[in-house]
Order: sequence, then structure tokens, then C-alpha cells
Amino acid sequence: GFRYALRSLFTGFPQARDLAWRFFLRDTQASHRQSLLGYFWLVFPPLVNTLVWVMLNKSDVIRIDSGAVPYPLFVLAGTVLWAAFNGAIMATMGVVGEARGVLAKVNFPHESLVYTAFLKSLVDAAIPAVLLLPALWIYHVPLQAAALLFPVSLIAALLLGLALGLILVPIASLYSDVGRAVQLALRFGFFVTPVIFPL
Repeated sequence: GFRYALRSLFTGFPQARDLAWRFFLRDTQASHRQSLLGYFWLVFPPLVNTLVWVMLNKSDVIRIDSGAVPYPLFVLAGTVLWAAFNGAIMATMGVVGEARGVLAKVNFPHESLVYTAFLKSLVDAAIPAVLLLPALWIYHVPLQAAALLFPVSLIAALLLGLALGLILVPIASLYSDVGRAVQLALRFGFFVTPVIFPL
């Protein structure tokens, strides 16, 4: 079953891509239509999270040494990567619940739901990642060849989150407790992984 599902993700792409794009546009516009700040909410959480940890570090509540990298830049990069991973898991796990009404009434390629979740996660991660460019300039950090690894790690975090979400989606669609437990585990994981502190 797992091999069949994985194969159908690749073979079903030509039939599902247009529908996935329409779902993505519809969901993105709907989620920001009723909002006063609109698309600013994509950049607001990583900025606030970075600000909180920088203030805690400056006021000596915590003392974290990020080495040669300025701490605000370190936290912003880590937060963007963690948000990409977190967003991909949650978007993939919620894909069946969001489309439950459509799944019952219309016959369409179900792979489009997975592609939609990936597109949403990619946009939610890529827009905050753009903040790193002005942050490099503000903190006078020269752009080096190693910086080219950041997009690779961003895609890797998205794909890992997508894979874990796909593994959990059958159970999460049956039991809502799974989604809540995963959210708790992700909150705990934020503190035990090197997002705000170096290894």
C-alpha cells in the first residue's frame, strides 16, 4: 500500500497539478481575505519569535552564544526552518479534514490535496526566508557559498514534514487527538532541537 501510494504521487502529477493549483489559490485567498494584516501574517510569527529570543538573550534571562553568526540571524534562520517543517506536517495532516466535504461528493485525483499542502507549506516558508537577505545586510554578514545550503535545507525540512504528515494523516483523520498530540510534540521539539541554540 505504501509503495502504491508513493508511486501514485508521481504518476498522478500530470492529472492533479492544475486542480492542486486551483485549491492552493482558493485556500490562500480565503485564509487571508478576512484578515486586516493579510499576507503580513506570513512574516509576522518568525519576526516576533526572533525578537522574543533576542530580547531574552540580551537581558541575560538566557545566555546563548551563537559563535561567529549574530544571534538574531541565527534565530531567524532556525525559526524559518522549524516553521517550514512544522507547517508541512500540520498542512499535510489537515488536508483530509479540510477537504472532507469535497471528497464525499466529487471524484477527483486525491494527489492534488497533497500537492496543495506542499504548495501552501512552500509559500509559508519561502516568504519568511526572504527576510534573511536584509538581515544579512543589517548584521554585515558577507554572503558566502555555504549560504546556498539554506534553500536545500529548507526544501529538506519541507519534504521531511510532508513525509511525516503523510504517514500520520490516516490516523489523524480518524482520531483528532493525534493532531493535538503532534502539535504538543512539535512545541516541545522546538526547545530540544537546535533552533534557538547551536549544537
